[in-house]
Amino acid sequence: ALPIFGRSMEHKLASLNVKTCGDLQNITMAKLQKEFGPKTGQTLYRFCRGLDDRPVQTEKERKSVSAEINYGIRFTQVKEAESFLLNLAGEIQRRLETAGMKGQKLTLKIMVRKAGAPIEPAKFGGHGICDNIARTVTLDHATDSAQIIGKETLNMFNAMKLNIHDMRGVGIQMHQLLSVCKSSSAGSSNKQSSLPPSGSRSVIDLLQNHKSKNTLEDRKST
Repeated sequence: ALPIFGRSMEHKLASLNVKTCGDLQNITMAKLQKEFGPKTGQTLYRFCRGLDDRPVQTEKERKSVSAEINYGIRFTQVKEAESFLLNLAGEIQRRLETAGMKGQKLTLKIMVRKAGAPIEPAKFGGHGICDNIARTVTLDHATDSAQIIGKETLNMFNAMKLNIHDMRGVGIQMHQLLSVCKSSSAGSSNKQSSLPPSGSRSVIDLLQNHKSKNTLEDRKST
């Protein structure tokens, strides 16, 4: 079979008694262009001879970088949620740096327990039935700075005025990505050493650190 051609083309070729590339090679380019048009005819003529000068694409262009978690999210104070989001912003910076990208559009996603849904679902630590709330902001310039991402994330989060106790999932996503080379040529992002001092190395670590901190605070209070 030839690439990019589907069943419709297969039927048309069958009407010319063409079933293999060998059969197709016996037809002149002039006849193929008459039957299928100048461009498609030329493409058929070249493809059946193994000629294809299209650039090789090894990877699809990346559209976004995100970090999300919707298991074990249970906050009791606003500062706990804010600290978690700042650490999540640090994770986004690491992922952007690994990908060699910067983003200009930032989205905050929050899962909130749906009104009337059980406070604790059947699955321990799960999110249960939730409403999904999202806010998006376009930054002045593309960035991979956790400091900038964290600040804008907190601005959106505080504007939501959520019931902290009902939060069941959080996520940050960066869109409108540019490669570091392209974005640096357009101007500096003013990125400082902005990873949180106690930043986790993975989203799972963020959750584990959050749980450990809560356990320590519970012990202190007893």
